[in-house]
Amino acid sequence: MIIQTRQWLVMLGGTGVVSALNVIFTPQRSRIKRVKLTRLIEPHEYPGTATNGIALIPVPEVAIGVAFVCLLDVTYTEDAPQIASIAWECSTPPDPKAFSYALPIDVFVNAGLVTPPEQGKPAPPLDFTGEISASLKYLWQHLLAPRAIPIEIIGTHQRTEFLRRCSDAFENIYTIRRQALDLDDRTRRFFLALDVGSAGRQVSPEWLTALVHVNNKLAMRVNARSVAARLGRVPIWAPSKRFARPLRDVSMFVQTLILTHLVDADQKSLVDWAFTRFAVESLAVSHPEPCRHALLRSHGAPDGEAFFRFAELALACIEQGVHVDFWTTHLETLVRTAHIYAEHGAERNVRFEYIYAYKENRRYPIPRLAQVGRLYAARPASIPAHVHYGDLFTSVLWYALRPNTPPPFHTRPLVSRAEFARQNTDFDLATETLQFFETSQLFKFL
Repeated sequence: MIIQTRQWLVMLGGTGVVSALNVIFTPQRSRIKRVKLTRLIEPHEYPGTATNGIALIPVPEVAIGVAFVCLLDVTYTEDAPQIASIAWECSTPPDPKAFSYALPIDVFVNAGLVTPPEQGKPAPPLDFTGEISASLKYLWQHLLAPRAIPIEIIGTHQRTEFLRRCSDAFENIYTIRRQALDLDDRTRRFFLALDVGSAGRQVSPEWLTALVHVNNKLAMRVNARSVAARLGRVPIWAPSKRFARPLRDVSMFVQTLILTHLVDADQKSLVDWAFTRFAVESLAVSHPEPCRHALLRSHGAPDGEAFFRFAELALACIEQGVHVDFWTTHLETLVRTAHIYAEHGAERNVRFEYIYAYKENRRYPIPRLAQVGRLYAARPASIPAHVHYGDLFTSVLWYALRPNTPPPFHTRPLVSRAEFARQNTDFDLATETLQFFETSQLFKFL
């Protein structure tokens, strides 16, 4: 049986005091023999224990400071361990701006940043070559940062819950795997049915006319929101029977597909999960034939500003009295996922304008996903849902779009504002982490 070692560079920045690192490894076939942390600046080893894929590495009460950088060594046989979940235990409330990431060491080796050992001699201590420079920053942004694994920072009292989240799943991993395949298939089939029923060849001329009318109206409303938001206002639209009739048909079409594909027999809904995965481009279709893959790349993922019209559809239906209960139920999900897509789905053209387009293998930061979720869950009870989320959606569109259209005539004050932070995913993570490396003088001392 071959014994192997896998390593991750673990870095932690901010303020607070940590006392242990908890790691849950997968798959079950991995046999972990030893785990340890080695601090790279002021070298010191912290051995840990691993049982059934769960590792605990105690460290003396260590102040995070600005330069807590370690090497996580995992010795194993059979399958290579993957980090399923990882968290520092913090005995004091951590700085909200504290951050921590783990990076597989192979990205440094492949990039030529690690000095190789001489043949026939033991490997020297980890040693990086080169200096911080523009070329290294580019390398970090485009090669290293996309592999970063975010590490949670939890209170000591939260350890039991952290471990329980994954230990329950380990006991029924293959049953859960089959369920995951079924759920993934259902979400993909929902968006396929949506496209086939609205753009397929079998769409009747009458249905296509209704779809185009509603789509154009929703696009106009989205643009009006963006313009009004710059003035600190929210558009108001009067009830319209002419709009409500085709809107009801479109609403029924989408509602039927949701109930068919995304609601279980026991009424458990997959709508939130489906639209979140869609917004972060996790449902993009692939194909083994290169030509067909190229044709399908943006299918199953948003590829432009039209994604914002899902949230606008919900708001329009509520305002026009169309299936109000149904759309109120899903309004928060549709506005929040529009926010998520607005933060990361854009690229800039030569005029430095943000345009929304699909980009393969783009990743939305998991910590930011959770943060946005908490922001949207905190709705003031005194404000009706459609007013609050209408405000948030309007303020998101101020950041996302810059249409050159006149402002709407009828408006009200914009009260609730979204906390928007554009996620230039690879670049932002790279810049933040590179600044940490420079502050800690990591490349100088390793």
